[in-house]
This record gives sequence, structure tokens and C-alpha cells, in this order.
Amino acid sequence: MGIAGAWQLVPAAIALGVLLTLPLRYPFGAPSGATVMALMSDPAASPVRGRSVSLEGKAIGRVAAGFVAGEDVVFQDKTGLLAVDFRSMLRAIGDLFAGWKRVSQHLDKPGSVTKRSMGGYLVLVELKTTAGVLRARPLFW
Repeated sequence: MGIAGAWQLVPAAIALGVLLTLPLRYPFGAPSGATVMALMSDPAASPVRGRSVSLEGKAIGRVAAGFVAGEDVVFQDKTGLLAVDFRSMLRAIGDLFAGWKRVSQHLDKPGSVTKRSMGGYLVLVELKTTAGVLRARPLFW
């Protein structure tokens, strides 16, 4: 097989690379308790190597204030504020539906959020409030 035939392997190589980096970007396992201040002051925080954490507090609003279909929320604990990114497996359609129908019932209610840390923001896995549970499936996005 020469160079001319190797281009067909490029999509398979990209897919394999994505699958191999999933445990680094979105670590599996039990989340550790943390605070916003501890996450923001962590010098080892990286957009490449994620960390599974859990915060106690409440979602106080949407990141895009005034946008009724915004799915990303601002989460507040006793030490600060942090943006939480909701990622649906259905991409834009799933994000719009979640922002329009599901996120608003969880705003301003006490609860906890489980996330995978990715640098300066967190990727939502589960938001538990007194209104129920909001789950996201962020693995491939």
C-alpha cells in the first residue's frame, strides 16, 4: 500500500485518537468534592486532562443572560461563580431543547452539580436540585 492508498485510513485514525483521549478529557469514576475557588486556583487545571468534581450550591442563571434557550448555566457555591457547559449528544438541537424546556426549572434552587473539569469552565454531567435531575451526555463533544 503506497501513499495514495493510505488516505482511506485517516478517518479511522482520527476516530481511534478520539476514543483513546476520552478518559483523559472526561475521566470516569467517583467525583471528588471541590469548591469554585479551589478549581480556579489549581495551577494544574488543563483543557486536555479533565478532573471529575462535585460542587454544592445553586445554578443562579444562564451564561447567556436573557437567552431563553441557553443551556449553559452559572453555578454559585460559597466561594464563587463558575460557568457550566451543558453538552447534549444531539448537539445544537439537544442543547436548544434542554435550554428551552429543562434548564429553567433548576435555576435558583439549591443542589449539587457533578462535572468534569476542563480548565476555566466545567462540563456538566449531572445537576441535582430540588426540582429533579438534569443529565448531560458530553462524551463525544
